[in-house]
Amino acid sequence: MRCSACPKDAIFHQPYSGKYLCPTHLRRDVESRIRHTIRVHRWLRPGDHIGVALAGDRRSSALLVFLHGLVSTRRDTRLTAMIIQDNAHNPGIDAQLALSRECRIPVVTVPAGHVFSIGAGNTARNQQDPGKDVARDTCTWISIERIGKEHGMTKIATSRSLDDAATSVLQCLMSGDAGQLFAGQEKSDGTLPLFIHPFINIPEEEVDLYAQALGVEGESQVRRVDRKIFSGDVKILMEDFTVRHPSAKYSLVHLGEEICRAGARPGTIRICAGCGMPGQDICAGCRLESGVRT
Repeated sequence: MRCSACPKDAIFHQPYSGKYLCPTHLRRDVESRIRHTIRVHRWLRPGDHIGVALAGDRRSSALLVFLHGLVSTRRDTRLTAMIIQDNAHNPGIDAQLALSRECRIPVVTVPAGHVFSIGAGNTARNQQDPGKDVARDTCTWISIERIGKEHGMTKIATSRSLDDAATSVLQCLMSGDAGQLFAGQEKSDGTLPLFIHPFINIPEEEVDLYAQALGVEGESQVRRVDRKIFSGDVKILMEDFTVRHPSAKYSLVHLGEEICRAGARPGTIRICAGCGMPGQDICAGCRLESGVRT
């Protein structure tokens, strides 16, 4: 099948738009939507210092390349690569270090899941505990935020895709934990950094193809931690529904954003007493930190 925009062969069909796209026009289409998302959310402002979370995967490498191209000509904005360093050797990390050096982007290292000294009696150290990965993942993001603050970052960009965001919204709604939708939103005291997700309106398949078009190296995706017991069922449900309704994921993400906007009125959101994050009286990160330190 030929590309809908030129005579070249298409590599991808967008079911929600009906377009067939070649590598060149897929890249242009994805980048246009990323720029639109950044403009709508006002995620790029003069004086920003943006950290880019990198975990050795191809998607986060693509995010670094895109943001570098976006801000490289701006004197009022700078990037820092935040390499999430695991104990296990990850060739993708080496590629991202090389990419950062090539783009002349400063690098800081984030030790994955090693924020606290966890006692032997804590369940997070129990190798048989299924919650170990969740606790470790939470610690990693706490570490990213703290290191971002230490380096004066105003925003931290992640490679979260449309699929990630839609699954998260559906899980929160089905579990009755809508407060988690506010995770990563602007804090009540205005402290920074703010987490941003430029790929949030791009399906993960398109993000992978975009990364391939850029020629970046790394795994197709980083390990994802399922935070809810029925997350696998939620994903199956969502994918099955999306086959018949291609715009379903977009609708879910839009719903989540609408809930956040509606809850942003004064007095309508619970605020974490520990860190000021909107959503819960005590957020998951502060509960974990409190449990680890006791």
